[in-house]
Amino acid sequence: MLANNAKYIIAVGTCASFKGVSGAGSNITGVMSVENVLSQNNKSKVINLPGCPVHPYIIGGTIMNLIMDNQLQLDSLRRPTLYYSSKNYMIKKIIFLIVL
Repeated sequence: MLANNAKYIIAVGTCASFKGVSGAGSNITGVMSVENVLSQNNKSKVINLPGCPVHPYIIGGTIMNLIMDNQLQLDSLRRPTLYYSSKNYMIKKIIFLIVL
C-alpha cells in the first residue's frame, strides 16, 4: 500500500535486494526480495543497495542524491552505478574517503 505513494523504494542489504543467503537454493523459507513483494507498477521505483552490511557512505550518498534530485544512474540490477559500477571502483572510493 505504501509503495503506491513512494517516489523511491530503497532496498538496503543483500537480503532486501536479492534474497541473500536465506533465499538461496530451494528457498524453503519463501524469502523474497523487496522487488518481488511489490506490484508490477512499483518495481521501477526500487533502488538496490546490496552488501552485508551496506557501507554507510553508500546509504547516505544514495539518500542525499535523491534528496537533491540528482538522477541516479542504475545498472541492470537497479544498483547506483556511482557505487556499484565495479567492485574495484567502489572499494577504491571507500578507501579514499576513509583516508581523507
